[in-house]
Amino acid sequence: MSFFNVTVFRLCLALILGILLEKILNISLQLLEYSIISIILLLFGFWYWHKDKLIPRLYFECCVYVTFIILGAYLFQLQIPLNRDNHYTKTGIKGTPVIQLKIEKTLKSNAYHYKYIAQVKSLNGVNTSGSILLLIQKDSSSRAVYIDDILISKQPFSAINKPLNPYQFNYKAYMARQGIYNQIRIKPYEVLDMKKGKSTLSGLADKLRRTIHERLKGYGFKSEELAVFNALLLGQRQDISNELYQAYANAGAVHVLAVSGLHIGIILLLLNFIFKPLERIAKGNLIKTLVLIFLLWTYAVLAGLSPSVIRAVTMFSFFAIGMNLNRPTNALNTLFSSMLVLLLIAPSLLFEVGFQLSYTAVLGIILMHPLFNKIYRPSYAVPRFFWNLLTVSLIAQLAVLPLSLYYFHQFPGLFFFSSLVIIPCLGIILGGGIGVIILALLNKLPVFLAEIYNSLLSLMNRFIEWVAQQENFIFQDISFSLYNLLAAYLFIGTVVWGLKKVCFKRAVLVVLSIIVLQMSFIFDKIRFSNQQLVVFHQIKKTLIGYKNGAALTVFSSLDSIKNYENRRVKSYAVKVHINAIDVRKLAPVFRYKKKRILVLDSLGICPKLNADIIILTQNTRVNLNRLIHLIKPKQIVADGSNYPSLVKRWRASAKKKNIAFHYTGTKGAFVLD
Repeated sequence: MSFFNVTVFRLCLALILGILLEKILNISLQLLEYSIISIILLLFGFWYWHKDKLIPRLYFECCVYVTFIILGAYLFQLQIPLNRDNHYTKTGIKGTPVIQLKIEKTLKSNAYHYKYIAQVKSLNGVNTSGSILLLIQKDSSSRAVYIDDILISKQPFSAINKPLNPYQFNYKAYMARQGIYNQIRIKPYEVLDMKKGKSTLSGLADKLRRTIHERLKGYGFKSEELAVFNALLLGQRQDISNELYQAYANAGAVHVLAVSGLHIGIILLLLNFIFKPLERIAKGNLIKTLVLIFLLWTYAVLAGLSPSVIRAVTMFSFFAIGMNLNRPTNALNTLFSSMLVLLLIAPSLLFEVGFQLSYTAVLGIILMHPLFNKIYRPSYAVPRFFWNLLTVSLIAQLAVLPLSLYYFHQFPGLFFFSSLVIIPCLGIILGGGIGVIILALLNKLPVFLAEIYNSLLSLMNRFIEWVAQQENFIFQDISFSLYNLLAAYLFIGTVVWGLKKVCFKRAVLVVLSIIVLQMSFIFDKIRFSNQQLVVFHQIKKTLIGYKNGAALTVFSSLDSIKNYENRRVKSYAVKVHINAIDVRKLAPVFRYKKKRILVLDSLGICPKLNADIIILTQNTRVNLNRLIHLIKPKQIVADGSNYPSLVKRWRASAKKKNIAFHYTGTKGAFVLD
């Protein structure tokens, strides 16, 4: 069956198109409901007046696809929490109400706060819906908080902070995609009451994970190895240090730390082997399939039902059905059936990076692996195993390469080496880990077995750290735009299509796709060839960037003049396609285009000259009213190196003189084109 004849693919494509249209156009729910009803009535009316004839196939298919487009838009709009009448933002309660929160999920904490996702159960006794980000300050009086715990407080909601510098990671938008729009910051003594709420599957799974964690600690598992164990088998990455996580990312093995398709696929193969004897009894294949699906979803609950786990288990549930029911099936049908089900349940998954990476990788393997087998297929089992391992890893990385460059702007050159070592061991680690969990819960885990398993995890961590140290093979800070992404997939798609049947027409399309890819890079070069001045927001420091085409000059007050390593500068430089960065000490006066800019530092020394823009830094000692009268600026900018109290006074002075005032701490970086 050819790729474009897969019916479920067409339905999936229609659903995706509807979700994208809704994301762009924000169509109202009422209009979408009317549209669905109209199409159903139109189809029913056509059938009624032509019931003695067959409905034309093309007409019927068009109606179905249009229905799925509208359905995609409708479901995406429907799942937005703000559209619910009882959402906590729509209660109309004034002031600071008594808030009842129920913990839904534990997030990775930072140096100052424990972080959770909590459901807003009620405000002043009025039942509500919606979730928030809960931040509980760390101190010696902090109590342990777990999933299903209910907290009562009177602290106010606040907006999640938006990024204050261009092209920084937008945590506010990231949380909004998960339906979370506000946060609450609470100190331990501000929790008025805490009690255990009604148990849920997530809460019971969390309790079981904590039991496993404590049991393994009792068997002498080290903290670093235990953190990796929790990530590999229990889907919990909160305890992994930033350094170790970055090492896995640099080695091209970060996918190992999230329970995803790779893990579920290996577990499915292990379970399929274990329960193979069931095939010998009557209806054994059906029983075996039901058992496999039940165990996969039980594991999904244990692993926290995160989006990546749900996605992987859904996908491989369909593959389990295809593997064991002995019916003709198509891998693409299986893949897109699982995608269709997931998007019907949770349309917002389409915009999750993990969702895009997983399905792109599997799609690439399905389409490209047969081509590699045509090139070479070893005759013996052991060479064939490693050949398949190498080709599958290579195909998966090639398939997701454009997405990786677009989202993460880096490419680990030694990914194939990491995969050749880690993936064969992963089956042993996962299979052994499940055994370790069962024996630990039964208090029957032999000490020597715990030590062997702990050593295996330690060995894997050391290997990953060694690979990550080979910095010459890590390609970072690669500029890659949306246009490059689309053009790259056009090129990959035409190459794969052309290799399936080599002919002149397909070769021409491959050449055209190469031209389109080159044009996307040329377009970006033209698009970012402008000049720009940026006053970045950085607490206690001054950081100003001057962009001229592909070159960036960084001016700073930092004593250590390595501002190009500053993440604010790096994020900006990567996104605007900077090729060269020059670092200089901050000058008191400079020009940008036809504007003269005056920078005042802590000394407050002011040259006697007119300026279009004044930049106030380092809590400068200056009488702003007198300075405005003397210099007559058109714009005043205060950066993050100033005390907020000083900024407040400066803003008032500027307002009296009717002069535009920009504080980077509230408005974000000051950008001048």
